[in-house]
Amino acid sequence: MEHFINMTEIKQTQAEAKLCSQMMVDSQSPTPVSQSGHEYALARPPTSKPEERHALPKVRKLANPAPLGLCAFALTSFMSNIMNVHLGLTIAAENVGSALVYGGTVQLLAGMWEMALGNTFSATSFCSYGAYWITFGVISSLEGTKIVAAPDTVCQKEMLMGLFLLAWFIFTTMMLLCTLKSSLAIFLLFFFLDMYYLLLGIANMQCDQGHVPASIQRVGGYFGLLAAFTAWYNAFAGLFDTSNGFFNVPLGHFPWSPVVRSHQGQFNRKLGVWGLPINLFALAYTAWVTVWLAFPTYLPVTGENMNYAAPIFVASIFVASTLFALVYWFIKGRTRSEGLNKEFMRLAVDNGELQLK
Repeated sequence: MEHFINMTEIKQTQAEAKLCSQMMVDSQSPTPVSQSGHEYALARPPTSKPEERHALPKVRKLANPAPLGLCAFALTSFMSNIMNVHLGLTIAAENVGSALVYGGTVQLLAGMWEMALGNTFSATSFCSYGAYWITFGVISSLEGTKIVAAPDTVCQKEMLMGLFLLAWFIFTTMMLLCTLKSSLAIFLLFFFLDMYYLLLGIANMQCDQGHVPASIQRVGGYFGLLAAFTAWYNAFAGLFDTSNGFFNVPLGHFPWSPVVRSHQGQFNRKLGVWGLPINLFALAYTAWVTVWLAFPTYLPVTGENMNYAAPIFVASIFVASTLFALVYWFIKGRTRSEGLNKEFMRLAVDNGELQLK
């Protein structure tokens, strides 16, 4: 009996120790309280005071590091691509400093903070492009020094830079494919950046007698400037929210994006009292375009002044729909069509609802 009591006390003591250790771990580790990933609640250790026992946990709110990383990328891209559009400027200390500090280090830190928030895509993007700008600054700083061996010719150096840019084109294409469910603004940012790397890589690979094609390099520079302004726009959308602005900056979404699909019903209901006037205007405009504008422009109507817009429109719709139906029939329709529903026909005949002769 004493042995049983001792074993019970030992088990109870072990359970209490395990519970206390778990509470201590919970009190030291943050617990998310929102789906945004930006707010964490710190659990408190158990207390005997009633007023402290029912107190709300402290909330630690973390800022969104994405606008910082986007601004760092935008400014450095702007400074770098001003040279590529051939405005008579060359690489200076301002470009190297921006690449090493703002576009490189600050963007790398933004990627680390995104990783802490659990945003894999943003962390990969900011860390990678931050490392790109640091590499760009280091390459620009080491040119003309004796620390590294210089290429034999100018074209060899340009071709090596072209391979470097084409490698980043491959990486950016991979990131671009990951934005198809994101906003249109983010997609355009990576699209412009992808074209920038592709065109500059091609221009450097086509070096001839120490010169790269200026036209291709200039077009690539314009795409780089578009990427910079698009990054600034996305950063402004992240900064100018309801907490410090009067409206939300539109980012645009693809029709297949989860945001549009989850709010389709809300979009239809948001028109409210304006729904009927807007739909009436749409019907009137459609009738005006398809009927009134199809009228003849002169009277009397002859073969020369006849307005053939309406007949061509109807004929094109008829031909297109007919061709689509035929193509669909030969591809899928004939293999999936089961003809009349035999079970329905049998029930109709048995119930006397259909008389077959």
